[in-house]
Amino acid sequence: MKKIFLLISMLVVYLNGVTQVYDPAKAIEYANIWWNGRNTPLYQNYDDLGGDCAAFVSQCLIAGGLDLSKGTNGSGAYVKPDGVIAGVEQLVYHLKTYQDVDFISTTDAFQTGNNKEPEFVVPGDPVFYGSSDYSKYTHSLFCVKETGTDRTRLYNAHSNNVYQQPKSYWGSMIKYFYYFHIKNSIPEHCRNCVKDADEISIDCGGSCPPCDDAPQNNIISNSNDIKDNNYATQNINVQNAVVFAGRNVQFLSVDDITFDNGFEVQANAQIEAKTTNNILKTTRDKSLECDIMWINYFGLNQPYFLNLVGFTSFDIRVSQPIGNNLTIIYQKNNQNINKNGSITLWNAQTGVNHDALNPKDFGQFVVDVTLRKASGQAITKSYLILKVYI
Repeated sequence: MKKIFLLISMLVVYLNGVTQVYDPAKAIEYANIWWNGRNTPLYQNYDDLGGDCAAFVSQCLIAGGLDLSKGTNGSGAYVKPDGVIAGVEQLVYHLKTYQDVDFISTTDAFQTGNNKEPEFVVPGDPVFYGSSDYSKYTHSLFCVKETGTDRTRLYNAHSNNVYQQPKSYWGSMIKYFYYFHIKNSIPEHCRNCVKDADEISIDCGGSCPPCDDAPQNNIISNSNDIKDNNYATQNINVQNAVVFAGRNVQFLSVDDITFDNGFEVQANAQIEAKTTNNILKTTRDKSLECDIMWINYFGLNQPYFLNLVGFTSFDIRVSQPIGNNLTIIYQKNNQNINKNGSITLWNAQTGVNHDALNPKDFGQFVVDVTLRKASGQAITKSYLILKVYI
């Protein structure tokens, strides 16, 4: 009986910001990473300048793709050199004046026992409050989660670092609340890994993020050119540029990556550099959830392997329905991914209970794979595999 292999191919992505699109998932991810820290030197720490709460919410909105420079007419009104709006009242004014939002203010947040947010408030939205008429809005919160049948919203905040607390955490003396919902978020059809609606390709184009190709050659010559993810269909050359402390930067090219004179990685910064000649076209459009695709080549004559870029280790667990139970038949944890990104997951034979197959030449299996990046980011996928034995 010949061996049969599974294949995953990974397409590398980058979200182009040409079209103004707000992705609340990215904003929430940022809020949950930086709720207990300050992302310096990328952003200034405003704790000693009156408070960091509005600056933190600004950073979350920027991470989600919101353009806070709107309405500044080139003068940078309210916008600090690092791109944030650090004043609470100024950020409230900016959102309701220049962004596509739903908003509502209330003066009876707790006075009548009303502890509920408006229906439109969802994770990824900012909320502001104040306790006196002197300054209506003095603190900024960022919604990161909702829970329970009553949709209790939970918030992260600076300057006192707060993680996933309901608004009642801040006390019943609060009088004024200003609620916002960022309306121009990515439509649901842009997240289903299918080409539908007005999309040009899978989850991109039309009302979704654009489907731009990565450059053939990517020359990075200063620190402003270094993005979190840097791609090229042939070569990347980095020179006279710095990866600042606290950043995790990925470089991915089909052929070569060269770090020339003047390239520096500061302490407490990380880089990942991966090359592969198996990517025919590198795009920067789809979300990471669409990057991993299973292709079943069962019955073909040659083996197929896992082709991964940017991941360093994986876990795999294969389960087989036997009777009324789902039984684990094969499991490997903390398996290293070779530097060329090529590994074999499972030969589709090991551990299989052939007596449980019905009919004898067909098998049904559930495969769970967890992939990990050097940064600690992990993705878990589950697949139902129908396999033909030959």
